[in-house]
Amino acid sequence: MRVSLRVRLAIGLALTVLSFGVVLLVGLAVSYLPVFAAIDDIVEEVTEEITPLHELQRMLLLAAMPVNDYQILPDPAERAEFARLGAAVERAFAAANVPAIDDPTESEMLASARRSWREARELGELLLAGPPAPDESAPAADMRRFDALITDAVGLLDQAQVAARRELDADVARIRGLKESAFRWLLGAIGLGLVAAFLVAVALAGSILEPVGALREGARRFAADDFRHRVRWRGHDEFADLARTFNRMADEIAQDREVLEGLALRDPLTGLLNRRGFEARLAEEVGRCRRYGRPLSLAMLDLDHFKKVNDTYGHPVGDEVLAAVAARLTAGMRGNDIAARYGGEEFIVLLPETTAEAALTVAERLRRRLAETPVATAAGRALPVTVSIGVAAFPGVGEGAEALIAAADRALYAAKEAGRNRVVRAGPAERGGET
Repeated sequence: MRVSLRVRLAIGLALTVLSFGVVLLVGLAVSYLPVFAAIDDIVEEVTEEITPLHELQRMLLLAAMPVNDYQILPDPAERAEFARLGAAVERAFAAANVPAIDDPTESEMLASARRSWREARELGELLLAGPPAPDESAPAADMRRFDALITDAVGLLDQAQVAARRELDADVARIRGLKESAFRWLLGAIGLGLVAAFLVAVALAGSILEPVGALREGARRFAADDFRHRVRWRGHDEFADLARTFNRMADEIAQDREVLEGLALRDPLTGLLNRRGFEARLAEEVGRCRRYGRPLSLAMLDLDHFKKVNDTYGHPVGDEVLAAVAARLTAGMRGNDIAARYGGEEFIVLLPETTAEAALTVAERLRRRLAETPVATAAGRALPVTVSIGVAAFPGVGEGAEALIAAADRALYAAKEAGRNRVVRAGPAERGGET
């Protein structure tokens, strides 16, 4: 049965003097109503600012897919899909531009993201109107610019969410101060009533201070970025409602935080995906290949004799070489290829919609591109760079992402054993011999 806090207080206050009741009720009104209002402000801010920005990022990434898919398989239906998703992105921008966004910096970021999107939309419509772009053509440069504009818009929305988060942090600090003030008001009110009704005051303290302490602890943990903490409270009164509201708010912000952390999956030296980010994308692509029966290939690259570069010229020069190789890999990839620094001097390139034969061609082109031009370092040295490459295709080398990586790694080892500066393909039944 629901027994509200006000009913319990009325029963207790009936046993005490009128002055105690007046002081306690005034204390509750002055202390807790601002707390409720402040928490409602946070929930409203999360709902009206961060959630629409997150939805807008998701729609932007979805809208980029038809243009990229069209470059792989020129299906006219991708034009209509792009138009549909473009309209959805415009609606998402309209939904994100709400009056609650009163920070000029956040508003400017949102406006800049919208400008990048509209430029990308015009460029996407031009790309979809023509034939797929060859690797070195002007349309290919347009495709890269299209992807860069989408990435820029998503990054600006990341910054807008950071700005919104600063507002949330200020609100959380305000709640903490309000709760401390509320605690002092309650202690004063209970102290005045102890003379007239000590036992009643003890009962009231037990029913009030426990949820207040739980909420105060929740606010403190929340302000310390511990979004896993949840307020635990049994019952069906107003404090239980407040605890549930607080927990829902924490759930929503924790989800947004996970999304932001998921975007920080880049290698700081090369700007490519790091191993964690690449493995997540690989799992997605393997799942897509299984669902739709599409080909997927993987190229694993290792710089030949890279230890000698570090030992001879030092690690700063080695870092220059790694960054230059990453830049050449990016320049030599197709629009939907995914490159990552897998670890040390190892790189890995995911080739969606690519058969093993086509992957060999792409890998050989990358190998020649790297071997033909030495890397110019800041010290004026021109260092020759070659790579050994192992290629594997899915399906055909195992049941999943781990098997695909393992097969490409074996093929890479075979390339090194065969003399380096070459491409070796992993076969369906490869067991460490010629691949």
